[in-house]
Amino acid sequence: MKSRPPGYEQAVSIDLSKSPVLAVVLTLAGFGLFFLLGWLGLRLLTILRPDVQSLTLRVSGLGSGLLFLAGLIVLIALTVTLHELVHGVFFWVFTGERPKLGWKWLYAYASAPDWYLPRNQHLVVAAAPLLLITAAGLTLLTFVPEPALPAILFATVANAAGSIGDVVVLILLLFQPQEALVQDTGDAIHVYK
Repeated sequence: MKSRPPGYEQAVSIDLSKSPVLAVVLTLAGFGLFFLLGWLGLRLLTILRPDVQSLTLRVSGLGSGLLFLAGLIVLIALTVTLHELVHGVFFWVFTGERPKLGWKWLYAYASAPDWYLPRNQHLVVAAAPLLLITAAGLTLLTFVPEPALPAILFATVANAAGSIGDVVVLILLLFQPQEALVQDTGDAIHVYK
């Protein structure tokens, strides 16, 4: 709905534009989570692909190193873009309007700032990229050619670790009543009860 019903008051808010420290903390936590999930991903890969003995990345010389770094940056940008597009698709499904997509210095976002979504719909919006991209990545790991495994594993792990803000929102919303409404402005999540 585009207008807040009478009697609904803001109960809680997470606003990254007013708390850059929180944005930095979530980013650092995401980096830590990346290494933990990367280790778990490698362990899982040995179960999913027992035919793969080891993953090897060879970087020799400055040119090769710069090419590797450029590829890594492109892979991160594609993963983040896909993540936000998944959010956007679900905003579109629930609102019937094109969502707002954007980049800030520490994060990207998809939002529907003019809408108040029911809590359960916003739970779907928040969880969708973590669940769908992780499921797709794990599925791809079972059959892609061996040279593609490092990129698929990296993207899957980066997406899961980068979902830390979404997990915080999920936890917050799980403690709100089902009739709560959520407004997502990109920088902030406002919960009304």
